[in-house]
Formats: sequence, structure tokens, C-alpha cells
Amino acid sequence: MLTSSAARLLAIVVLFLTWGVATRTARAGEAQDPGYALLASPSRASVPPWALPGRMRFARCDGGPVEVCKAFMSGWEAIRHPDAILPCATFYDDATIAMLRRARINWIWVTWSVGFSHETEAVQRRLLTPFIAKCHAAGIRITAYVSLTNMFIDDMVQHEPRAAKWMQVEADGTPRPYSAAKYDGKPTRIIACVNNPEWLEYSKQRIASAVAAGVDAIQYDNSMQGCKCQFCREKFTEFTRSLYGQPFAVPGARTQDTSHFTQGRESVASAETPGLVAKAWAAFCVKSGADALAQHRAYADSLKPGILVNANAHQQSRMDDGLNSIFSEDGTEPGLRGAELASNIGLYKFFYAEGDGAKPIHIECGRRINGDRMDNPMPPRNQKLVVYESAACQASQGSFFEMGWTTKLARGDQNALDSLAALTAANQWVADHESLFAKVEPVAKTAVVLPAWQSVTPFVGTGRNFVLLHPKHLTPRQLAQFPLVVLLDVRCMTDEQAEAVRGYVAQGGRLIATGDTSSCDGAWRPRAKPALASLQGTDRCAWLPGKPAPEDLLAAWRRFDDKPLVELASAPEHLCFNVARSWDGKRTLVYLLNYGPQPVAGCDVKLRLPKTFRSARLHTPGAATTALAATAQADGVSVKIPAFDIFAVLEIQ
Repeated sequence: MLTSSAARLLAIVVLFLTWGVATRTARAGEAQDPGYALLASPSRASVPPWALPGRMRFARCDGGPVEVCKAFMSGWEAIRHPDAILPCATFYDDATIAMLRRARINWIWVTWSVGFSHETEAVQRRLLTPFIAKCHAAGIRITAYVSLTNMFIDDMVQHEPRAAKWMQVEADGTPRPYSAAKYDGKPTRIIACVNNPEWLEYSKQRIASAVAAGVDAIQYDNSMQGCKCQFCREKFTEFTRSLYGQPFAVPGARTQDTSHFTQGRESVASAETPGLVAKAWAAFCVKSGADALAQHRAYADSLKPGILVNANAHQQSRMDDGLNSIFSEDGTEPGLRGAELASNIGLYKFFYAEGDGAKPIHIECGRRINGDRMDNPMPPRNQKLVVYESAACQASQGSFFEMGWTTKLARGDQNALDSLAALTAANQWVADHESLFAKVEPVAKTAVVLPAWQSVTPFVGTGRNFVLLHPKHLTPRQLAQFPLVVLLDVRCMTDEQAEAVRGYVAQGGRLIATGDTSSCDGAWRPRAKPALASLQGTDRCAWLPGKPAPEDLLAAWRRFDDKPLVELASAPEHLCFNVARSWDGKRTLVYLLNYGPQPVAGCDVKLRLPKTFRSARLHTPGAATTALAATAQADGVSVKIPAFDIFAVLEIQ
């Protein structure tokens, strides 16, 4: 019979030997040690091989005559120069394909339908159909950009008179314009109602024509919904009756000046009516958009099984649920904004969770540190960083070839050429080191649960390693994968989710909760007391009221997780990292990203992994792969990292 000390030693040995494959056996339904990862969705097997992380190098390539007209009629200043029109109008040519191949870009979007009538956009389809065929011959996949709701209303009504009845309206019947579009002093773009069956049927021809042209994916934009037409009133009544047993009337009219447009991104204001009605209305609007997108995806899939469909949903919960890939234009140019860290690691983690670890992700960095995306590309150093950052987060960034960059490349502008050269070099390195990025998953001992998108960059910048989860992942099996779970003001929680969290803590899990976590049920109804109130004051739970200061949250985090999987020592302030494990459990990868302006002199990486391993290697752009020595310690290994510039990957086998 084993002594207690021998039993503890045996348990530690078993943990070390099984940690790399624990998540796979757990996925088969067996009780195992924590796997430290999001349980992979079965849909991961359905992702096309070319769209897997590490294989995507994406670019946004807007152009053609309809894009020029869209730009003018939207009031975009970047198009109001004679030398900007021709590069945009003639972008879909052989020279562009050659440029994309040199830059190692293998997936682009093209402007397919922006909201003119089907008849008016025929010229764009005639231009793009042969271009798509040439791209495929060059090994470049194609996404068709389609606006979900936009109507250039004068043209639409001229060719399709029914469009006058498809508009989204306020409670007083006033049409709802797209907030960024004015030409000749009046709105030109009116958004269509996604609950109007005639509009949904009309827009299917955009899908059919794109599939007929051979596209590999469809990207939807302008997915906002806030209509108060008769269709929406009736559907909202049904929606609230199903939730609350009684119907609610739609909230009062919004003032349209609360919508604004910044750096090319639309922002839709929330309803003004406070309380439960406002929350129900916001959820209904998101559900309406999500249902329309899901219908469009189902139709596209009926024409081309497996086609990828995504939407620029601006991190609105549920919008991506019915789609099979994810896109956002809300990334930030990485680097330093003064002394402030600008990083997309948290946003990539958010979308990885939203996609259940299965959906291809690409993010465009529409928010810029240097200038505006419509005017100029990123400087070379940040251009490389944005590529490496996305690869380190199991995703792809989307280079922005429209207006400023395209115009300046046509002029031969040296800054634009230097940025393109930097993009090319970074893409080339990622392509040459595909095995470091493909078929891997993020791992950490801590799971942070976000009910909606909020920045977690303070955690990234202070060296905390974590996996993000969504409230939908609050299940006993998923929670058991992590020794520590952090609930960041997860107000809405079903009884089943609350029971899962209580069971997790009862089984030995540790919990940090903030703010009003579990104060409402799954339908936003306030509870008399939080569903997790019984955990407050227990030794396994830290409850931080209100919105705690980052340092207070981090203090509780360090107390509950004082031995993370990965720690950096002797590292500069702006060196961040992400950690992944290969699907087969044989390799651990630590991605080191330098957001500062100067090279890193070196640092130490401590990993609490098995003491025995075959090799530790460092992969760095511009240098040969280097074998590194590792020092065994009581609870892991320490590896000394030599100097590097922007990016390095530590590979442990």
C-alpha cells in the first residue's frame, strides 16, 4: 500500500505525463486531469484545409467600378482625388495578382455587391468573374464581399420599386440611413430590414451569382438592425412573449445623431429606453441579424456545400453563431500608442472562444496608431508585427488594400512600398514555418469568461496566460479543464450555468467573480440575490465588487494561480506572449511578441511542463533555427532566450 507522500508523488508524475493528451481523453467523455484548453468542437473537422490557422494569409481588396461609386456616394474623402479613382476602379487585373503572389497572400476578398440593384452591379460581376478564375489558377482563394442591408436607395427603387417598402424605419416611420453615407448633402444609403421576407429573398441572387462565379467564401457587412416596421413589431411581440410570457412593445424612437462613423467603422447606438425592455430589444435586434445571416449561409451551403460565410458583426454576441468563419474590422494596429500597449491578443482569444476553437478567424486592424486606414498603410515594423501577432493567435490578419495604400502603391510612394515589403517578408516567414501555427490550440491554467467583448489587454500586458471562454461554455465538462475560472461581470446566467459553476467549485475549482455576476437569469430578469451568492466568502472564491481596478483583479489572480504554465523573467515591459499546444499533444509553443520599438536583449521563459523532453528550439525571423539548452527546476524547466527583434517562437518537444 502506498504511503501518502508516495501517492502524492505518483499523482504529480501522472499529471506531468498526461497533461499533453488529457484534453483528448476528456473529449471522449472520460474524467481526467485538467486539459487547460477549450474543448474542440466537432465542426473543426469540417474546416477546409486551406483555411486552417497557419495557412491563411488574408487581404481585403476592395475595388472595381461599384466600389468607386460606393466611395463617392458615401462621402469618402480618400476617393476625391483624380489619382485615386483609376487604381481603385482597375484593381482587379493581372498586376494585382502578381503583387498578391509576391506578398504570399493566398486569400482575398473582392467587392461583389455593395447595395446597388442587381442590374446596376452587373458590370462588377462581368469584371470579377474572369479575375476570380485567374486568382484560383494562382492559388488565391476568394471571398465575395456583400452588404447585408445597404441599399443605394435611388438606384434600388428605380430598378426594383418594391425596395421602397424594404427600408428599416423608426417608430415614426422615418427611414434609417447608414450613418456614414451622405452625398450632395443628403443620405444615399438606406438600410434594409432583415425581417422583411421580400428583401431576404431578393438578396439571395447576390449569393447565387457569387457562387456561380466560383467564390470560396462570402463576407457580409452592414449587419445592423434596429427597425420598427410592422414585421419587426410582430416578431418582437413573439420574441418577448416566448421569454416572459407577455408581449412587450418596441422601445421609443432613437435619435439618429447617436450613430457615428470613425475611421471607416460604423457604430450603432443602443436603445434609449432603460431596463428590461431595452435589453430585450437589443437582444432581438441581434437575433434578427443572426437569423438573417444564418438563412443566407444555409442558402449558400445549398448551392456550394462547405462554403465559408462570415460577417463583420462588431463583436455582437450571437451574430456569428450560425456562420462557419469569423471576421472583424475592429482590430488595432499593434505596437505602442505613446506608452500604452496596443495589442489584439485579447480580441483573437475572444473570437477563438466565439468560434468554439473551430472557425477560421481573420481580423482587419481598422483602428490605427499611425494615421488612418483610408490614407496610409502601417509602418514596416508594425506591419510585420500584425502578421506575427495573428499567426501566434491561430488566426490571420487582413491587410487593407483600399484607397490610401492602393493609391500610393500606384504612385510608387516609398513608404507604401516599404510597408508592402515588410508584409511580404512576414508572410513569407509564416508560410515557411507553417508547422508552428497549424493544428495547434491555445492552452492555459486559467479561463476568463467574458459575457461580451471588452479589452483584456491589461492582462496580456502584465504577463498573464489565459484562455477566454463565453458564457455558453459554462458546463461541468468545460469548467473541469481549468484549475481557475474568472467570471468578469457575467450578469446573465441560467440556473444550469450557475449550478455548473457551483459544482466546479465544490469539486475543488477556484473562482474569481466580479461585479454583478449571476445577478440576472438567462432572460435578463434580476434575481433577488446572485445565483452564486453561496460562494461569496468561501476560501475557493474571491468576489470583487463593482468594476475592480486591474491591479486588484491581478492580485487575486496571482493568489489563486501562483504557478502558471508559462512565465517570463528578465523581460522588457512590452514583451507579450501566447501559448499553444499541438493537436497531438507532442509540442508546446510559446509565441513571443515584442510590441516595443527596440529589439529584445533576451529573457527567460519558465514552463511548468515535464522535466524530460526531446528538444527546445527557437525560431526567429531573419535567423536560423537555434537549439536551446533548458535548465530543469523543481516544478518545470527554464529556457534562456537570446536576443531577437519582433517575434520568436519557442518550440518544446
